[in-house]
Amino acid sequence: MPLIVASLQSDTHATVLALGFGFVIGVIGHLTRSRALILIGILIIAVVSAYFTFGLRPGSSSSFF
Repeated sequence: MPLIVASLQSDTHATVLALGFGFVIGVIGHLTRSRALILIGILIIAVVSAYFTFGLRPGSSSSFF
């Protein structure tokens, strides 16, 4: 059981880091008025959120991907 909890914590940390990266890209896009960077930031956040919600399935021991 501790191995599963440690694995989920690692996935959670990686998810938060990736979401932060998408947020930073979006902010840089807004500061430079670059629609491409804003879109990339939004897409990063959307993909990471979908993966965390549907791929990792928090609470189960197996992952979707």
